[in-house]
Amino acid sequence: MPDPASSPPCPLKAIALRLDKLKGDPVQDGQRMNELTPRVEEDMLSAIMQYTGVPSLTGLPSLAVPCGFDPDGLPIGMQIIGKPFDEATLFRVGAAYQSATDFHTRAPTL
Repeated sequence: MPDPASSPPCPLKAIALRLDKLKGDPVQDGQRMNELTPRVEEDMLSAIMQYTGVPSLTGLPSLAVPCGFDPDGLPIGMQIIGKPFDEATLFRVGAAYQSATDFHTRAPTL
């Protein structure tokens, strides 16, 4: 298996607490569809499982780290996915990333 991979931990930015449905822009092949495409309503668990489900179901370890803020000041995360039973590598990658950035020391403005 190759080196650790990264992906978003979630296909959306931070949302309101207790929201169980969301309306978002449809995405096809990793690209946001055009403005004329209607926004779709999706179950929150289904949206989150798009990215976190694969590592969970396949037994691959993953680690989420903060990697920035959107234009509204809301946090953005990055999920690092590793080899089976190699959590130590993920911790080293996460620690190296956090020592090179300061996103983990900042908080969003509420």
